[in-house]
Amino acid sequence: MKKTLGNALDLGAEAVILRCTHCFNVKRFTAAQARKNWPAHLSFDELKKRTRCRCGRHAAQAEPLWPMRSRGGGEPQQIVPKEWGRSSA
Repeated sequence: MKKTLGNALDLGAEAVILRCTHCFNVKRFTAAQARKNWPAHLSFDELKKRTRCRCGRHAAQAEPLWPMRSRGGGEPQQIVPKEWGRSSA
């Protein structure tokens, strides 16, 4: 399976997160905003090359935000679908 924006959203990603390591800005796009802003065939590597932070630099990280679940009172963790794999983006 290709790790594209469309595949991530089809598997249940709630949003797309873009991070800038220069100014530490984090921008979250809902699934609807992501579908409106970018084509579904775009990989997350291509996505970070196409987007710029408000400081003017390209995004350093682009990844899907999966639903969260807490087990046993611990910190919530992302539920990454098996089809996607365990590594993010």
